[in-house]
Amino acid sequence: RVLLPVQDVTPGTVAVLVRADGTQEVLKDSLTTEAGVSVPLSDGDTVKLVDNTKTFADVADTYWGADGVAFAASRELFHGTSATTFSPNGTMTRSMLVTALWRLEGEPEASGASGFPDVKPDAWYAEAVDWASQTGLVSGTGAGFDPEGSVTREQIASILYRYAKLKGWDVSKTASLQDFADGADTSAWATRAMEWAYAEKLITGKDGNRLDPQGQATRAEVAAILMRLLESKAEKA
Repeated sequence: RVLLPVQDVTPGTVAVLVRADGTQEVLKDSLTTEAGVSVPLSDGDTVKLVDNTKTFADVADTYWGADGVAFAASRELFHGTSATTFSPNGTMTRSMLVTALWRLEGEPEASGASGFPDVKPDAWYAEAVDWASQTGLVSGTGAGFDPEGSVTREQIASILYRYAKLKGWDVSKTASLQDFADGADTSAWATRAMEWAYAEKLITGKDGNRLDPQGQATRAEVAAILMRLLESKAEKA
């Protein structure tokens, strides 16, 4: 990674790759620091820094998740739910999560359709679901993919754990879920992933020393988790 020095950065400051043909692409994993913007570059790359901050009427500067929302929206991992709203407290759905990871990965083409009967080929999330299914990030629910179904905190941990392994990242770090009053409520199939997510501080506790593994996550919470995931990876690079 290369640190590009710049002053007065915001969570919405991003690096944009400028190709020889004039096309441009926001580098999804560009990270802001006190000294500038950290980006992964290859020899010969041309980049520029821009403030790609998106303003939403329902996300105040004082909102706890403002930085995460700014991070995810400026890197175009999430889009607003309208021209002026982000719906930070809205439920995160399965289709939203896989689409965010698909965008983070550069919107790769899948080699074929997922085959889920409830994912129509023209759905806005169809390509992302196809990719997530073929790479093993997600599987069906038995009757289909359930694209509009909400994702629980333990499901998010499991999907991100698989994504990290797909990327070849070190996922050996763990922390005991017994630190939480309800840590034992984590499903057996999600325990290893949740131990990793907790150790990496991707998922933290709630009031009352609760992990709430079965609880639903909001759009703002997932935006913050994705920001922490990329920051954690950059720290180890």
